[in-house]
Amino acid sequence: MTRFLALLEEKGVTPETFQERLSNGVLADILDASAKFGERDEWRKLFQLGSPVPEVIILPIDYNKSLEQMISAGNYNWKHDDLNAKNFLITIEGIQWFEFDLVDPKSDIFRKDALKLIEKDSNPANPWMPAQTEHLLALGAAFPDLQRKNPIVALGSLAEVSGSRRVPCLDSRGSSRRLVLNYFDDGWAVGFRFLRVRKVSAPVA
Repeated sequence: MTRFLALLEEKGVTPETFQERLSNGVLADILDASAKFGERDEWRKLFQLGSPVPEVIILPIDYNKSLEQMISAGNYNWKHDDLNAKNFLITIEGIQWFEFDLVDPKSDIFRKDALKLIEKDSNPANPWMPAQTEHLLALGAAFPDLQRKNPIVALGSLAEVSGSRRVPCLDSRGSSRRLVLNYFDDGWAVGFRFLRVRKVSAPVA
């Protein structure tokens, strides 16, 4: 029971979400002694959770897709209307592979210091760089549960919206997954994660 309560906290389950699971019968079905479980990946797909997060995240970016298609792949419950191709233009073509990493400042932090953390421990020949919109969307589509744990920011893409510079961010409200725009020049509270990426060769089949 202690482990179960700790898991609820780790997954960010609110009392409202837990009550919803009880009310719709999903939790009762999972706890049924006669339930038969297959592969975990199959259950995660059923619940639209994506695959478990590996220790090293390597994903392709298909630049042949439009920004709208990249957003649609993430199945977000809500997105900011100004996160569109007009404000966040993507001009690259083809498919490129990247390694992804989430930087945890472990405290409140200013933008310039967050950028320094992103560049830390970089290989000069292939340095870490702040993620752009397409990287954030690829991560959100591949691992939808990540943003329920912490909001994730891409400092590499910004646009002026309503007179302020904004950057894309994955976050959540309750059980809803959101694609929002945060203020680029403000400080960032503890709990935010900053996505960084670097190019890698395509995996060998």
